Amino acid sequence: VSHMAHEIAEHFRLKTENVRVIAHYVGGGFGSKAVLTTEATIPIELARVTGRPVRYALHRHAEIMIGGNRPGTKIDVTLATHADGTMAGMKAVTHNYSGVAIGGATTPLFRIIYPEGPRELEDWDVTTHAPPGKPFRAPGGPPAYWALEQSIDDLAHARGEDPVAVRRRWDPNPARNALYDWVETLPVWRDRPGPKSDRGRFRRGVGLACGAWFCFAEPKSRIDLRAGPDGVVVRQGCQDMGNGTRSTLARLVAQELEMTPRDVTVEIGSSEHPWGPMAGGSRTTATVTPEGMATGAFPILDMMLRFFGLIHVAEDLASDVQVLGFLVRHHALGRAEDGNAQAIEDARQITRTAVGP
Repeated sequence: VSHMAHEIAEHFRLKTENVRVIAHYVGGGFGSKAVLTTEATIPIELARVTGRPVRYALHRHAEIMIGGNRPGTKIDVTLATHADGTMAGMKAVTHNYSGVAIGGATTPLFRIIYPEGPRELEDWDVTTHAPPGKPFRAPGGPPAYWALEQSIDDLAHARGEDPVAVRRRWDPNPARNALYDWVETLPVWRDRPGPKSDRGRFRRGVGLACGAWFCFAEPKSRIDLRAGPDGVVVRQGCQDMGNGTRSTLARLVAQELEMTPRDVTVEIGSSEHPWGPMAGGSRTTATVTPEGMATGAFPILDMMLRFFGLIHVAEDLASDVQVLGFLVRHHALGRAEDGNAQAIEDARQITRTAVGP
């Protein structure tokens, strides 16, 4: 939501404050709705020409024609080992089919799981007359690991080894190695038939594959946290695609303020709220968790906690609290004790640092 408002303002040369994007609920995005594309620019242009509000919807044929497509990928993988089974090298050449778009990147995923050993990685764009490709669930990830993991299985079978043994040798990740230990205890794995043993029309077998993804976050994301007679409200210019963004934000605030999530009202889906993470790269939840807050995404919450931890606010300080940027329930205010004047001033200074004069 925040990112889209910024792109609209930049594309149409408007002031950011004159652009408002509202999207309280967004269907599955998988990264494909993260940038400004024709389905947004067309109604905006029509509204500017007619001077009236415009609602724009695509019928199925138009959706297929201009709504973007899931990129196709052709991958050639070559693996080599030393006599002891350690990796000697890896080569992957990828041709990405993204219609009229370019910029496909699949081979970077080959660097994550098995980091040891030299590798040669190439990505090529093949342009066609098809609509521009769009991300669809970890762009580049599924085809990359589909090709890589099958190649490792083929290598293991050629060496006469258990595929788990090859992966364990190449993979230093402790979490995945724990999974390899677990797999080896399963009867379905221990008792599986040999490779290519089923020759019928419908062939069954037991296999193993791993995958990985990056860890993204938007450190510049912020929240607007308010506490008043009606309760605690947290606002952010992010969106919910069914991944529980509202629940995550409520849990974040409730955890820090020692409340229950049901006592926190969450308002998202408007670019008028403070900047929130885009829906792309699996970064939304990673940004709005307590771990994301630790990166500096939510300094105002930390300052509020320090503020309330320093002093017992006097009832007659309520107006000052408003000046500091947030409201506090009157019935929650305690009577200031003697000698707290300096603590009150320190708290004011701390909060001014967070929210400005």
